[in-house]
Amino acid sequence: MSAITSLEDCFAYDSALVFGVGGSGDVLARGDEPGVRSPVTDGIGLVALEELETLLEIVETEASRIPVEAARGEFGPRTIRGGEVSLRTTPASAVTFYLDPTAVAATSSIADCVRGSDTLEEATEALRDAGLQMEFETERRRLEST
Repeated sequence: MSAITSLEDCFAYDSALVFGVGGSGDVLARGDEPGVRSPVTDGIGLVALEELETLLEIVETEASRIPVEAARGEFGPRTIRGGEVSLRTTPASAVTFYLDPTAVAATSSIADCVRGSDTLEEATEALRDAGLQMEFETERRRLEST
């Protein structure tokens, strides 16, 4: 199952595109320095991240805004999910950790459940059959009722 295909199926998008800042540091460049190779993608990615603040004012999300708030120095205890989940933001909350997806998937019972699913519905049903609760279904019902 492709993540982009799932997004297209679920939200009726024709395509999905995500930009991020790379690890080369070129995003901090003026563009004319020796060795700068990707000013177009870095520039587009930087503008997309700049627009993230505006998007977070429009999009209803709690967990996805935590790294942005942590990057602004907003640390400490908080609750999300209507008070059901307690957490503490720290400087590490603004850091992206990269893991080997094969190693993580090899130990993930959730990955075992959805492996072989061709659609978002099949994956959701497999997780439901395993007795797992999904915030996704709650959000879907909320959107359908509006």
